[in-house]
Amino acid sequence: MNENTKIQTQFRLVLGKDGMDALDSATHFVNDGFTAGLVSKSDLAAYMFKNASRFISKSELAKIRNEFFDERKALENLIRESEASGKLPEEVRKLLKDQYRSNAEDRKRDTET
Repeated sequence: MNENTKIQTQFRLVLGKDGMDALDSATHFVNDGFTAGLVSKSDLAAYMFKNASRFISKSELAKIRNEFFDERKALENLIRESEASGKLPEEVRKLLKDQYRSNAEDRKRDTET
């Protein structure tokens, strides 16, 4: 395919103060001592995103996933999987049973007093 006929997709990204500070610091780090050129924040950000998969190790991937963990999404996924398999994982079943027993015992105590 001809380079001129390729469809290019653009994506705008909004960075908060922490992100801008980090990008500014990284740009200064790259440019410090670089006498044969100049890297702009946009250049560096584009480079980093284009090569992001090389920068993300397995431990970094775990940190990212932990930071953005969503309990509701995890539960929704468990429910979808349980509908497909017909049962919940043993750990979840035990947790639900323990929670139900605890709630039932609390209700029983409340009615007795």
